[in-house]
Amino acid sequence: MKTNLFPLLFLASCAQAHTAIDAGNVALEWHTDTNERLQVDGDTTLTVTLKVAGKPLDAAQCRCTLLLYPGAVSPRVRPTVLKTQTDEGGNLNTVITVSKTGAYALVLDGKPLKPNEFVPFRTVLNLTALDDVYNGAKP
Repeated sequence: MKTNLFPLLFLASCAQAHTAIDAGNVALEWHTDTNERLQVDGDTTLTVTLKVAGKPLDAAQCRCTLLLYPGAVSPRVRPTVLKTQTDEGGNLNTVITVSKTGAYALVLDGKPLKPNEFVPFRTVLNLTALDDVYNGAKP
C-alpha cells in the first residue's frame, strides 16, 4: 500500500507550532511571536492560553507568576519577574527582553483566585535566545 506522507508531515509541523503542556488539571499552550524563540536585544511577546477540562480559563482568574532564568532554574540565580497582562481573549501575555544568546528557563506558577477552580501548578518552559530570529530580516 503506497501512501502520500506529505499531508501527515504538514499536520505534524502545524501541531508543533505551539507547545502544549499538561500541568495537573490545567493545560497550557504557549507561543512567541518569534518562532518559539527569544530575540536578543529586542522584545519577544509570549502568549499563554490556559484550559481546565478542555475549556478556556480566563488568565484573570489565575494568580500567575512568570519568572525568567538565564540557563536552567537554579536557587543560586535570581530570576527576572515578568509583568503580565490578560488580553481580550483571556490569554496571559508578557514581553520578554534578553541581552544574551543561549538557553533560558521560564517558570510559570499558577494558583486559582476561586478555591477549587483548578489545582495549583508550576511548569518550566525552555526557550532559546538567538541573535538572528528573523534570519537577517528584522522588521
